[in-house]
Amino acid sequence: MRAISIGQLHRMTGKAIAALPGPVPIKSGDRVIALLLPARMDKVVPAEPTAVAEPAES
Repeated sequence: MRAISIGQLHRMTGKAIAALPGPVPIKSGDRVIALLLPARMDKVVPAEPTAVAEPAES
């Protein structure tokens, strides 16, 4: 996929970002400054609740 500018990213909705086909480079001028990785929330598995450790006695 071709890169998008910071300005384009700023104007994108969350729905449009989620619809991106995969990682997209973010450019500032001629430089690539970031990589946008859209989250696929339909594939996220909820984490199991974790137990909180009790503080050790001093």
